[in-house]
Amino acid sequence: MKLQPKLTINLCLLLFLITSTIAVYGQRKKKDANYYFNEALIREKVSPGNPYVDSIFRSCIKLYSKAIKLNPRFCGAYANRAWLYSELKDYKNELYDLTQAIRYCAPAEKLMLRELRAGTYYRLGQYKNSIRDYNQTIPFDKNQANLYSGRAMCYWKLGEKDKACIDYKKALGLDPKVAEDKEFLDCN
Repeated sequence: MKLQPKLTINLCLLLFLITSTIAVYGQRKKKDANYYFNEALIREKVSPGNPYVDSIFRSCIKLYSKAIKLNPRFCGAYANRAWLYSELKDYKNELYDLTQAIRYCAPAEKLMLRELRAGTYYRLGQYKNSIRDYNQTIPFDKNQANLYSGRAMCYWKLGEKDKACIDYKKALGLDPKVAEDKEFLDCN
C-alpha cells in the first residue's frame, strides 16, 4: 500500500509536532520548579482511597523537594509538602516546612500557616510555641473558635487551668459546637 504524498506530509508534520512537544516538555521538566509542583498536585488528587497512599505521598514529597531545590523560596511547595508530612505523621518535617512557608509566603497566608504550625507544635508537645503562634494569629481573626480552643488545650496541658477556661469559654461563645469537642477541659 502506497501512501499519498499529502498524507505522508501530514503524518510527518504530526510526528514532528509530537516529538517537539515531548522535547519541550522534557526540557521544562528539568528546569521549571512549577513542573514538579504541579506534578505533585496531580498525584495528590488521585491518592484518596488508594491502598498505596503513603508511597504516593512520598513520591509527591520528592516532587515538592525538587521544586524547592529549583526555587528555595517556593512557599506553596513548602506548605503542600508540610501537609503531606502531616498526613504521614512526620511532624518534625511538617514543622520545618511550615516555618519555611511562613518565611516566604505573603502576609495573608502567614496567618493560616501559623495556625497550622500551632497545631503541629501541639502534636509535638511544644505547648508554649503553640501558644505563641496562636497569640500571633488571634488578634487578626478574633472570631475563630478553633483558635481559642486550640490555645485553651495548650494552656490546659501546661497546667494553666484559669487561662484555659477563659479561652474555652470564648471559643464556646463563638461556636457552641466546641462543647462537643471538649476532651479534657472542665471549666464549670
